[in-house]
Amino acid sequence: MTGKDADNDVTQEAPESVEENQAQAPEEGNAELDALIAEAVSAALAEQQDSVLRAQAEVQNMRRRCEIDVEKAHKFALEKFSAELLTVIDNLERAWKPWRVPTMKPSMPCVRGWS
Repeated sequence: MTGKDADNDVTQEAPESVEENQAQAPEEGNAELDALIAEAVSAALAEQQDSVLRAQAEVQNMRRRCEIDVEKAHKFALEKFSAELLTVIDNLERAWKPWRVPTMKPSMPCVRGWS
């Protein structure tokens, strides 16, 4: 080999080593980038999971509140109905009092259904 050939060999080797160094540098950069992406994804995933859990809890609370409201509605509707029914019963009893005659017996046809 002449001096020029030796220089060519060195120059030919240099670009290969530069290419190898450049190939390794992006891999290191990719590793860092991958780590950052993985961290961002895991943070977003945790945030979404938290959001889903909160939504589920809100739905469960709403369902429980609705059940309680329905129970109260039934209870107060029954109370209102029984209060209205009490006044009707009281009025019927007051209306029936004058018709009760001590001499009437339950066997009499006009008293059978009214005891």
